[in-house]
Amino acid sequence: MIKNKTGVEERYRQDCYRELETYLLPTFGNCDIRSPEHFSKATVAAWVNKMAQTYVWRGSKRKLMSPKTLKNLRALQG
Repeated sequence: MIKNKTGVEERYRQDCYRELETYLLPTFGNCDIRSPEHFSKATVAAWVNKMAQTYVWRGSKRKLMSPKTLKNLRALQG
């Protein structure tokens, strides 16, 4: 999906890959995307709650992940 996205710069792609590796693959990397067990509403909700409590760097400040960042990460899930 990221590789084939049109109208974006290479920097955007690199950022997407970094976010996948940092935030998505540790939880969902070995999951079968067709499995309702792996991608149940409860599983995704638990991941969202975990990410909402995750601190990220914004410039020189460390802050909780914003709802916008979380929304962007959800979009990377496909």
